Amino acid sequence: MTGHTRLYRRGATYYHRAAIPVDIKNSYPKSEETFSLRTKDHQDAVRRVRAAAVEVDSRFDAHRRSLAKEAQPALKELSDQQIKRIGEVYYAFRLAEDEEVRLDQFYEPEGPKPEYPVPSFEEYVDVNEAMDE
Repeated sequence: MTGHTRLYRRGATYYHRAAIPVDIKNSYPKSEETFSLRTKDHQDAVRRVRAAAVEVDSRFDAHRRSLAKEAQPALKELSDQQIKRIGEVYYAFRLAEDEEVRLDQFYEPEGPKPEYPVPSFEEYVDVNEAMDE
C-alpha cells in the first residue's frame, strides 16, 4: 500500500501524479500533473505528497475560477465605485513606478554618462507628460 493515491515510485524516487479532473481536462495545459517529490524515503514521500496534492488541487481550483471569469459577460458600463478603484490602482502603479525610477536615480546631462541607459529628470518628465495626455 502506497499511503496516498497520488504517490508513485519510479526506480527509488517517489513522484506525485494526478489526473486532470474531467471538468477542466479540455482547457488545462497538461494531460496530467506529475513531478518528483525528491525523496527516496517512503514516510517522507507520504508527507510531501499530501502537501503537493493540496498545491495541485489549488491549481485546479484557480483554473476553474479563471474559466468561470472568462465565461462571464463583459460589462457594458462601469460603476462609479469601479472607476474609482481603477483610478486608485493606476495611481498606486504610477507611484511605485516613480519610486523605482527615483531609487535607480537620474543622471545630470552635464555630468558623466552612466554605464547603462538612465533617463535624465527632464526626459522622465517629458515621457510622463506624454503618457498623461
